[in-house]
Amino acid sequence: MNMGKGRCVLLITGLLIFSLVIAGCSENTESSVAQSPKEQIDVTEPVQLLVHSAETTYSLGGIVPKQGRIFLIVDISIENCAVEPALDFDEQQLTVNDYGHSDGITFKAGTWLERPFNPCEVPVGELRQGQVIFGVPENDDLYAIRFREENGVVITSADISKFFGGISSPSPEPSQSSTPVSTATPSPSQSAYNQLHDDMAAINTDLADEINKLPEIRDGISEDDLEAVEDIVVLYKNGDTATQNAYDQMLDEGVRDGRSYCTPLQALLWIGYDREFTRDNPLESYSLDSLLAEAWEDTSVSGNYQSDKWDEFDEVVERLNSPHLVSKYGVDNIVYDFETQERILAGETFPPPPPSWVFSEGKGNCNERARFALYCLISNGYSYNDFNNNKHAACCIRAYESDELRGVGHCTCLFQDGTEDFYIIDIGRSQYIDIVEPFGPYYSMEEVADATYSGWKIYTLFDLNGQNVYKYIS
Repeated sequence: MNMGKGRCVLLITGLLIFSLVIAGCSENTESSVAQSPKEQIDVTEPVQLLVHSAETTYSLGGIVPKQGRIFLIVDISIENCAVEPALDFDEQQLTVNDYGHSDGITFKAGTWLERPFNPCEVPVGELRQGQVIFGVPENDDLYAIRFREENGVVITSADISKFFGGISSPSPEPSQSSTPVSTATPSPSQSAYNQLHDDMAAINTDLADEINKLPEIRDGISEDDLEAVEDIVVLYKNGDTATQNAYDQMLDEGVRDGRSYCTPLQALLWIGYDREFTRDNPLESYSLDSLLAEAWEDTSVSGNYQSDKWDEFDEVVERLNSPHLVSKYGVDNIVYDFETQERILAGETFPPPPPSWVFSEGKGNCNERARFALYCLISNGYSYNDFNNNKHAACCIRAYESDELRGVGHCTCLFQDGTEDFYIIDIGRSQYIDIVEPFGPYYSMEEVADATYSGWKIYTLFDLNGQNVYKYIS
């Protein structure tokens, strides 16, 4: 972001709504909060960022934060007073406390907010307002929010502890350096990786950036990491058109702006830990199924799902960031829960278990497996039940014969994946006919209901909690 030579000024108001009058971004009236000193806005600055409120919660629309963390929801407005022609805003430039990276997850969970503040351009002289979400450590003092340029340099900081009854902590003066300063000496592996990354970026910036996002690379570079990345880079450089097209297909899996990293690229890295690519190209005659089969079932890193790479629910959900990936994992790891289904058919009613239970138990009926799939998708950039406005949307569908015989039917996870066509994840059917990829395309909800359960008379769309949001009777 081009911030000019000025500094952004961040003003946090109290819990009470105050009146701010601005004329042409050149004049300002003071505003005060009860029992707080008045704060003066320097209107000569190019950008003004106001924080109107902040709150924490342990659940948002059925989504829960990672273990040991809590959701922080902040209502902000941004006014562009001088950045020509427009200010590019992205929540990843906002950080909480002293973290060097953003924990902003609005792109994942913004569906559940009243006014999600998505990335946008703010033309000069205009103002935008919305809510952003952060995942923060549960026991941290929420004392400061920071605004950073794209190079990581803190522009300004401001206190938010007043929203939680806390005591303000002093914020450090913003760094005036144009680049982040590090006193640590990189290891030989890290230095070699940095050079390798720069070389790759000169050829394919997207691939270089996606390699950087892989969890194994973010944790620091070992010699094994370096050798595996070298294999990936050399394979791309020396690859024919088909091989380079395979890389493009890998990078396009899932929602780029919603996922944390590219899982097929991680799969290639895991294969690279075990063998060289010089004589055996793993992307020859590329298919995602064959890549995942080798990486998830055969590599030493994964150990056919038995390694610690598959122990933590949040870590696995982060990896399952596309419908195909969810289906593959479900087919291999989540068996049908006959016991639960027998209870339903017997007329027993009970709250549906959360997706984390399906993961830990490795079982679920069709409803539970559909909700597990939905949880993975909306955690990785798919919008919940927003089929009219978003071509990466998802929901659960139940097709059945009657309200009296709700157990006679079937449930699947319905989604759109970049087009207006519909597809479904049906883990049970995939296991039965040994087909991993999702089913479709379908061109109407009625076709989706037919594909889910051909004898349907009623279909409903339902959410992560199993609650109906739409019902259709034929």
